[in-house]
Amino acid sequence: MLGKAALVVGLGAGYVLGARDGRARYEQIKTEAKRLWHDPKVQEKAAQAQELVKQKAPQVQEKVADAARRAGNQVNRDHEDDSTATGAPPAPSTAGGGL
Repeated sequence: MLGKAALVVGLGAGYVLGARDGRARYEQIKTEAKRLWHDPKVQEKAAQAQELVKQKAPQVQEKVADAARRAGNQVNRDHEDDSTATGAPPAPSTAGGGL
């Protein structure tokens, strides 16, 4: 649902920015968008979406923190593997060719 809404907003913005109909058409689109936004059905759905985000935010936060911990642990393991294999810190990478 959020993806569809983002698509509609993006298409609307693209049309407004690319329209050759001038200021009058822009004002017409803006007025219609405001009317749509203030529609009770739209406000109800926006409130539902906001409530869902509030409910899911702690779960998402925990998943992100877990992923960050796993990524950090993997980086530490890789670094330890590199330094213990030769007994010295890893040499700097020359990949990428520099500037």
